This record gives sequence, C-alpha cells and structure tokens, in this order.
Amino acid sequence: MHYPGVAPALLDQAEKYLWPLGFIFHAPAFRGALFVNPVTRQALLLDHRICDSRYPFPYTLYTKEQNALMHQYQGLFRFMVDTPEDLAHACRTLDCLLNKAFAEDSIQTKGRHRHWHDIDPTVPEALFEQAFIDCYGREALDRVTREFPVIDMNGRTRWVDYFIRTRTGDLAIEKNGERFHHPLSSAKTGTPASLSSRTLWPHTASKCSAGPLMA
Repeated sequence: MHYPGVAPALLDQAEKYLWPLGFIFHAPAFRGALFVNPVTRQALLLDHRICDSRYPFPYTLYTKEQNALMHQYQGLFRFMVDTPEDLAHACRTLDCLLNKAFAEDSIQTKGRHRHWHDIDPTVPEALFEQAFIDCYGREALDRVTREFPVIDMNGRTRWVDYFIRTRTGDLAIEKNGERFHHPLSSAKTGTPASLSSRTLWPHTASKCSAGPLMA
C-alpha cells in the first residue's frame, strides 16, 4: 500500500506547536515531516506511521535519511507522531530538552550495566572495530569506549555502542541491526522497546566523521 503522507490537519497542528519553539516546516520526509530551526541549525524529524505494517520500507532508507540529516545539521531530534496526542507529547518533551527543564539531581538511575554484562561485541560491532583498527591502528582502539552509559531525563540508562573523544568534539556511534531496530519489528512484536531507544529518544548519536583522536 502506498504511504499517504502526514495528514494535512496533523501537519498544520505540528506547524502551530513547533513555531513557538523555533522550528518551521522544511520538507516532507521519507516517512513524516522535517522541521528546521534556521537560527540554531537544528533539525526535527517527525516520524509518521513507521510502525504501520501496511506501509513497509527498507531499513537502509530509514537509516540513510537520519545519517544525512545528522551530517547536514547541528543536531537532530526525532519523534514518532501518529496522533495529535503523540504530537503534544513530543512538543512537551522537546520544550523540556531545549530549556533543560529537568533536574539532574533528582534523576535515579536504573537498569543493568551493559559494559559489565555484555562484554563481547556483536558481529556488527566487531566489524566496526576492525574497520576502526584498519583506519587508525590497533593502539587507537584503546581510546574507544564501548557501551557508554547516558542517563535520559526519566532516569533510564541508555547505552551508546561506541563513544570516541576527538579534538573537534565527542562522537557517539550506534550500530543498528535491522532485526531489532527496524520500526516494523516493533510493530510485529507489539512492544516498542527497541524503537524507543533509537527513534523516540532525540540525539541518539552525534555526527560521525573521521577526525584526529585525542591524545
């Protein structure tokens, strides 16, 4: 079935809600709509019906769009919005993030420590590490932190596959596998757990480009 696009009424509501936050409609997205803040050069991607099995799509197109936007803009927020209620929740969350309207002192961490439990890399992670060694040398791998913990505003621990500190800034790298991270996989299981850690959490990764490593 052909993807119909974002309903005009929902798109109009998104423009109304996001304008006070500095974001204006820029263009239709692969599955949704793209908004941009021309002052901060930040982008906001509203995913629409990406978990709807009636509108299947290749996972590579989904990830290529995100990677391209993250290279083009100074930051990328991404939310799944299918209903007006989803939109309202996304805008409230965005407002909190932009204004840092959450108390870091009150955050209570929870969840197991993957750096201790998931010692061995997955196959995609092993391939990345070998590619990194081929590029920078084996000794440079010591400067890469695997399973780097980041605490979100709800006190939940999120795990970045790789964290690298360079002279030009910090890099967070995610190796997403289609089996667990394709939005349609969440639709099949009825549990959006894997999706929420990738799509509903803005700034899941930073710009990923080769650069000089920190000494």
